[in-house]
Amino acid sequence: MSAQKPTTQEKINKVLKLVSEGMSVKQACLRKDTCSEKTFNNWLSGDDAKGQRLLRYARAREGRADSIFEEVLEIADNVEEDKNAIAKARLMIDSRWKYLAKLAPSKYGDKLDVNHGGDIIVEIKK
Repeated sequence: MSAQKPTTQEKINKVLKLVSEGMSVKQACLRKDTCSEKTFNNWLSGDDAKGQRLLRYARAREGRADSIFEEVLEIADNVEEDKNAIAKARLMIDSRWKYLAKLAPSKYGDKLDVNHGGDIIVEIKK
């Protein structure tokens, strides 16, 4: 007896799980046990009165960002003490860090200090 074929929703759930583990949607949708990228995007943009689809995708992207951050640490921790290997690791880390700043700017982006620390003097001339 053969196993039951996964439903579209189960395939979408698999894509979300893979994204949260660090894969891109494109990479996840290339697998045989997931839905196509078109099906996933149609599901994501479909009618969702409570916004649960976008919330689930946002959570998966947060997980992806965290996975990429862990990858950055792993690259830094395991770089060989060779000039070329260090340069390559630096490039890999910098590119991932820039991507993280775009993927999750509030968590991994540059923090801007918008607080004013000085006095404001207003002079009124008549």
